[in-house]
Amino acid sequence: MKLHKFEIIPFLITFSILFNQNWILGQEVEHEKYKSPIFSKEQKEENEKSYEFGYKGFLESGIVFKEMKFNKAQFGGGFTSHGVYLNNIYLGLGIGLDRYDSLWFRPIVLDARFTLSGSKKSSEDGTVTYRKTSSFLMFNIGKTQTINSDINQNLKGWVFNAGLGLLIGKQKDVRSTLYLMYRYQGLGKSSNTPLGAESLHIRLGVEFKTRHKI
Repeated sequence: MKLHKFEIIPFLITFSILFNQNWILGQEVEHEKYKSPIFSKEQKEENEKSYEFGYKGFLESGIVFKEMKFNKAQFGGGFTSHGVYLNNIYLGLGIGLDRYDSLWFRPIVLDARFTLSGSKKSSEDGTVTYRKTSSFLMFNIGKTQTINSDINQNLKGWVFNAGLGLLIGKQKDVRSTLYLMYRYQGLGKSSNTPLGAESLHIRLGVEFKTRHKI
């Protein structure tokens, strides 16, 4: 991999922050307990039927493998997404800076994420705990264009991303994310022929949210 020192610094800073906060190690957190032992079964059932919603945001950066080849790696830029969630479903709007060779793209996308395994579980006494890891799927689609190419060669088009990853840590409101993502990048047309590029990304980041129940 041909990664220059200045390219890997943002990725290492992100990893260092997450490690120091014990998000990757899954620090123990305070449990939410239903104190009445008489109605614990009923309270457990009520908890399982409740809906959790609120604001959720993501900050991420990582490495891109050009042409989907692991020997063509470089720092891939950063991405942030903000929106709302209901239980395991998230919808938001994302914007980022993506690098491909010497070009920088600015994507604006609709971001959707689905948690496959529940982030919390209930015991028989009604105690709620948060799982150390949960898997998730992510999809986003939108428009992108270069921000540093010649004005006569401005490249723009559709961008589509799909990935599979992990939410890591037992914190209720802040967790780390790690995922592998496929990207198709539209590059406009040449002689009425659509142009595009494929790549793989590995991204590390942070998920943060507010929680409300109904």
